[in-house]
Amino acid sequence: MFRSRKSSLPLLLGVLSAVTAAAGCSTRAKPDLQPLELTGPVSVHVESFAGDVTIKSTDGPAYIVLDGEALHANNRSTDAVTALETIQWTTELDNDERGPRLVVRVDSGSSESHLLRGHVTVRVPVVDGVYVRTRRGDVSIDEMTGPVDIRTSDGGIELLSDQPLRDSISMFTNDGNVHVRVAPGSSGTFDLHADHGTSHVSVKSGKLIVRGHSSEELFNGVLNDGTNPITIRTTDGSIWFVVKPNPKLRGILQFP
Repeated sequence: MFRSRKSSLPLLLGVLSAVTAAAGCSTRAKPDLQPLELTGPVSVHVESFAGDVTIKSTDGPAYIVLDGEALHANNRSTDAVTALETIQWTTELDNDERGPRLVVRVDSGSSESHLLRGHVTVRVPVVDGVYVRTRRGDVSIDEMTGPVDIRTSDGGIELLSDQPLRDSISMFTNDGNVHVRVAPGSSGTFDLHADHGTSHVSVKSGKLIVRGHSSEELFNGVLNDGTNPITIRTTDGSIWFVVKPNPKLRGILQFP
């Protein structure tokens, strides 16, 4: 049975790796893994003070991994280790209106939390809805159904699904691109705005009606008569929304 858990990184710092970069050093703690006993659909709720978030439906084992990273200068490796010890995370399973919900929260009490990131990876049998709040990190969703609500900053967003999406989609970021590739049968009402970028919508299978004011940065329209909102915003980035058979065929990082 799944039980709520609170964890931290202090005992996991025996294995550290440092990658020297021009601006400083990246110090990582040994990843902390929590196995999960889940068998059916679950919505995934992640709140992190900073870092990448990766969520995937999988036929394999279900688990959560937290990978702490410190970005202190080269001559502050001891401070980096100390700061990593402040990263705390909790997990629990509760219920929302859709059914079971997995909740992951990551935080740091460090006065230098701006130099820390807690990267979260979630693998569950079926992702049925996602809610993500993070900063300074990319968000990647691979295979899901249900509603999407994602907020990040200084990072990109990628969503791929072989299932049609017919619930609300809300994605906000800055300094990052947004890539969405979903299966035919998806529907919704588009409200896309890529400030200082471009908004691209490509529907290989289905009906697309362009409505209202659309330009290089803006796109407004209706996909397959859907009324569920598809709201996407980015600044200094571009948006790609593609509906096609086999949406994953060209990979998660490829353009249409």
